[in-house]
Amino acid sequence: MNSNIILVGFMGCGKSSIGRRIALRLGHKFLDSDELIAARAEHSISDIFAAEGEDGFRKRETAELQSLAGASKIVLATGGGAILNPLNRDLFHQLGLVIWLHAEPETLFERASRSRKRPLLEVENPRSTFFNLLESRIPLYAGTADLKIDATGLSHEQTVEKVIREAHLLNGSPPKNSEQGD
Repeated sequence: MNSNIILVGFMGCGKSSIGRRIALRLGHKFLDSDELIAARAEHSISDIFAAEGEDGFRKRETAELQSLAGASKIVLATGGGAILNPLNRDLFHQLGLVIWLHAEPETLFERASRSRKRPLLEVENPRSTFFNLLESRIPLYAGTADLKIDATGLSHEQTVEKVIREAHLLNGSPPKNSEQGD
């Protein structure tokens, strides 16, 4: 498969960990939009949020996506909120096949809660904030994705297999180096 894969989904869905594995399997380069933003800014995502607010961060996010125009053979893990900007949604489609990684909400919350690098959860009631954000973003993920992959109960490797298999089916070509079965 030569096309780029753009992973979207809410925090805790595994975009980075799954994306790295997909890139390795396909011989693509893995990119994480949050890592690109932090590297260019020479500050952590939390520091950017603290200094510039969410609006400042989102502007940086769009600029990073625009800088990837013309990239090939990449797997890009996007930030969970990148989907909010209609321009970003258009950029995703210009860059490649948009795949929504999803899992049951409780699973996502448990995974996201493990990380201290979640500025949007550094609030008085992170659980309520999490579920409200998730609910508001689900229609955007659903309306943007070319393909939805539910990773609930799947290992990383099972999720990678499912992504590669479904992406190849969507593109009309048989998967290479992919194990058969579920």
